[in-house]
This record gives sequence, C-alpha cells and structure tokens, in this order.
Amino acid sequence: MEIFTKPQPHEEAEIPLALADGCVNIKVTARSVTFYISMKRYIKSAINNILDESTWFQMEQASHTDDPRVLAQLAKSPNLQVRYRVACNPCTSISTLATLTEDSDEYVRAGVAENDNVTEDLLRKLGNDDTRVVLEWVALNNKTPSDVLIKLTGSYRDVRKFAAMHHNAPAELLVKLADNMDTDIRVAVAENENTPIEILKKLYNDSSWEVRASAEAAYLDRTGHFIDEEL
Repeated sequence: MEIFTKPQPHEEAEIPLALADGCVNIKVTARSVTFYISMKRYIKSAINNILDESTWFQMEQASHTDDPRVLAQLAKSPNLQVRYRVACNPCTSISTLATLTEDSDEYVRAGVAENDNVTEDLLRKLGNDDTRVVLEWVALNNKTPSDVLIKLTGSYRDVRKFAAMHHNAPAELLVKLADNMDTDIRVAVAENENTPIEILKKLYNDSSWEVRASAEAAYLDRTGHFIDEEL
C-alpha cells in the first residue's frame, strides 16, 4: 500500500484529487495544496455567510412585514427562527397560523399561542398540546376561554399558576385552586378579581403569610373594608 507523505516546500507529490469523472492522480506542489485548501475553505465560508445574511433578512422580514402573503411564504422556511417570528407576527393570517399550529417545533407552536390575533378555536387546539412551553403561552394569552383554562389546570405547575392568574378564569376553577398545595397558585387565586369573597375569607386563614396578605389586600380593594372587620 502506498503511503502519501506530506511534501516539503517546493517538492512535488502525487496525490488524488476528486474530479467530476472520478479520482485521478496529478502532480502538485505543497504550495498548490495549501492554496487549494485555502480556496476551498474561503468558498465554503463565503457560501455560509451568504446563507446567514439571507436567513437574517428573512428573520427581520418575518418580524416586521405587515403583508400576510409574504408571511405565508416565510412560514414555509426550513429555518426555525423564521417560522417562529411568523407565528408571533400579529399580521400573520389565521390560515397561516392554523398551519403553524401543526409545526414540528414546539417553539413555533408556542409562537402561535403567543400571537394576540390567534383565534379561540386555535387556542383550544393548542390547549391539547403536550409540551410545557406551548401550554404556558396558551394560559397566558388574553383570549384563552374559560373552558380551556379549566382543562389546563391538569397540566404543569406553571400552567396552573398562569390559569389562576387569568382574567377569564371562572369562579369554579378558582374555588378548586384555592386548595392547591402550591403557595404561588393560592396567591394567584387570592389576587384574581374573579375569586369569590368567601374564598378570600378562607384564604385569609391560610398557613402561608403570602397568601393571607394577598387575600387581605384583595378583600380591602374590593370591599373597602379589612377582613377582620367582617369576621
């Protein structure tokens, strides 16, 4: 077996170079090899830079354009960052958002849930997602209906907390969450304007001082009286 040794400066060596019709041996100098490798790296770097600039332009366009047709095209990009920005853009059409709810990447789906213009139907669909980041943004969206929030309470801890904070959280949900073992969730219940007064009185006797303080502040804000004055 022939062993190729690195040629010294100005020496010649026979090395294989891949051509269109196969691999042939040609004589080149060490300087030629260095130049060939350098040019190959330069071309590869230049191509990568062009692709990076193109992707960067698409990302900027996806974030700032108000043209739904452009956004629909960008939604087909193989780049995650581009699709995510399309999902978050308030000018993205409902049909494009609907397509992105089925994206393979959870952060793109979360971007749809984050969008202020997403419909209740799409939020219901995303409420069936099994990933934390998507469900968190569903719970945080102002449009999420009460029936979805009720369903989300069987999910992750932070999702339950965000549901307890939501202005659409129904009284029945807040009554249930008032008994949750998590202190932050009970605080969220106490601070929610939809929480019944009787539940605030109950939370005033909570084992956590944070919950008691939140319940007392909420009661005072809503009635103009301290809880102690009513008990």
